[in-house]
Amino acid sequence: MAPNQATDALAECTATASARRRILVTGAAGFIGFHTAKTLLARGDDVVIVDEIVV
Repeated sequence: MAPNQATDALAECTATASARRRILVTGAAGFIGFHTAKTLLARGDDVVIVDEIVV
């Protein structure tokens, strides 16, 4: 599934939700987590991001 398809599917599945929610996104420094968090923020949700970046 392409990134845009994944974010479109997420937005479509939750388009009917009217309440603002707080959502935990783990692994948000990665590709999927970043784009998921970005989409959730764009739709107005409170997003809590957790990731462990090891250098």
